[in-house]
Amino acid sequence: LDAVPGKANLLVARFADQVCTALPVGGKQWTTLGPIVRAGTSTGTENFGLDPEGRTLLITGGSQGAESINSFVRAMVGHHGQAFRGWQIIHQTGKGGVGDLPAVYERAGIRSWVGEYINDMESAWAMADLTIGRCGAGTVAEAWAANVPAVLLPYPYHKDQHQKHNAMVLVDVGAGIVFDDRIDATVNIQEHGKQLAELLVDPSMLSAMHAGFARLGGADGARAAAGLLDGFRV
Repeated sequence: LDAVPGKANLLVARFADQVCTALPVGGKQWTTLGPIVRAGTSTGTENFGLDPEGRTLLITGGSQGAESINSFVRAMVGHHGQAFRGWQIIHQTGKGGVGDLPAVYERAGIRSWVGEYINDMESAWAMADLTIGRCGAGTVAEAWAANVPAVLLPYPYHKDQHQKHNAMVLVDVGAGIVFDDRIDATVNIQEHGKQLAELLVDPSMLSAMHAGFARLGGADGARAAAGLLDGFRV
């Protein structure tokens, strides 16, 4: 699933008749299928108590959350609060990460839903006009499938930086932007705050990112994999 294969995948690949990957892998003549995203089972109609037609920013650090992203966004509201005018926020914080975020958003006049975990991600993606988060293979695949422009902060402690490599499939077509996560919110604001604020206030930038998805095609890796398996029937 990742653009940088792990040791186990590299080992097993030696014994495989065919190797498939969801994202392009450099230096390997493997079959790239595109993202593998399970079809949703929810109705996709949960609106999180927000305006279903409003511009929505989805913030998520994956199922475990990301404290450095939570802190970065909290600092963004403090330093660039005007940039959020006209936006509403769905923010999945991870366990124990809610803290004062609802109050921060309320003081800034930003409608929000804040929770440790989102059970209905299908609805969250359906509402989202922009996302901020990590770039594990699952997040990249879901952003691709939902055609949601993405500001991506790769997990900073991976030695192989595979999340940054995952993100490049979106960056290369203009649908994603990568910010190096400096962990410290003050440093993240200094390095990335102005660019993120510009994106939030400039609809043309968001439209250009959204248009990049047309160059990617559909997120139909599962269907492609099934087609390949059909050829291996005995």
